[in-house]
Amino acid sequence: MPTLEPQHGCNLSVISATPDLLQGATDSSSAAVKTRAPGPRWYWRAVAVVATITIYSVYRGFRVGAGRSVFERGAPVVPFEHALTILDIEHALWLDIEQGVQNIFLGFDWLIRFCNGYYSWSHQVFTLGLVVAVLMRARWKDAVRWIGAVLLLLPLGVILFRLYPLMPPRLLDAGAPWGGRILQTHRGLRPTGIVDTLAVFKGPWTPDPVPVNGFTNQYAAMPSLHCAFSLWVGIVWWQWGKGKAWRFVGPLHAAFMFFCVVVTGNHFVLDAVAGWAMTVLLLSATNRFRWVRSFRSRLRDRALASVNERDEHERLDEITPATS
Repeated sequence: MPTLEPQHGCNLSVISATPDLLQGATDSSSAAVKTRAPGPRWYWRAVAVVATITIYSVYRGFRVGAGRSVFERGAPVVPFEHALTILDIEHALWLDIEQGVQNIFLGFDWLIRFCNGYYSWSHQVFTLGLVVAVLMRARWKDAVRWIGAVLLLLPLGVILFRLYPLMPPRLLDAGAPWGGRILQTHRGLRPTGIVDTLAVFKGPWTPDPVPVNGFTNQYAAMPSLHCAFSLWVGIVWWQWGKGKAWRFVGPLHAAFMFFCVVVTGNHFVLDAVAGWAMTVLLLSATNRFRWVRSFRSRLRDRALASVNERDEHERLDEITPATS
């Protein structure tokens, strides 16, 4: 029988190398797949956006409900007393700068009006806008951590609003039913001098008169979720925008929001500090901060180095002959 011989010009080395080439192509394909950001398809991301906004809407309802019990006992005594306590603490810590900051900038009508509008609108625009962008565009692993932190802020905020209703600085000298002027008069206290810029510098940001039976929670000041959310925006924006020219916008938003809440009299400095602390702790808890992972790695490396050093000493002790 005739034997099958390779045809003239056929390179057996190529044939023998074919499995290696296929394996190399497979490895390259696997590497390409690994570098592609894993995550759900766009429509599942859109579902996550809708779910997050729904949770935020539910939070707003609970936020209003957290302050309804304030007026069950008449005048808002408890929020007023809490405000006096905050003022005493700030005075002891040299943080009572609210009136001083206002006195510097009240003469600039255009600035105060801009701060009123920025406080009223950018809070939601920046936060919800970044939430949508992160859920739709960021790596899913990062998105889950970042959005998890901001969602955890909501129930913690509601709990603190209920446990510690606080009258904001702008209402301390305001009249009934929301302000503390009648309580100041009753206790012989002098006015603080802090201006309610939302009412004095009227504009589309000025809240409509709200009767007590149509309650909106005016005493959800501690912690300042305006500052908590703005710091979240600043950190996430900075992390996500690494290497981008617009990276500075997030931290700038956080800094300017702090200025706005103080100059408009909407929050005490301690409200902002509490909000910032919550954001930092929750972002750390969701393991977003690199320094958390780095700190954990250093602890683990030190522990391993200690164990290895101890084992090495024990091994040397075993093989070293005892001296007489």
